[in-house]
Amino acid sequence: MLSAKDKLMEKIRLIDEETAKKLLDEWDDILLQLELESDEEFLKDVEQARKGKDVINHDELKKELGLQP
Repeated sequence: MLSAKDKLMEKIRLIDEETAKKLLDEWDDILLQLELESDEEFLKDVEQARKGKDVINHDELKKELGLQP
């Protein structure tokens, strides 16, 4: 039985060049998303933000960062 890694490598071998380029362009974003989805603290923060807790107003944030007078 093939491992998940072996199955992924086989699929990659079968894709065309254009698809490979697109996948490579997205690769870092995919890995970051997987990392964040497994970070319990990040998920708690996301849930709090959904509820409107500890959220900074967009204009306020821009002022804090010096992006807006």
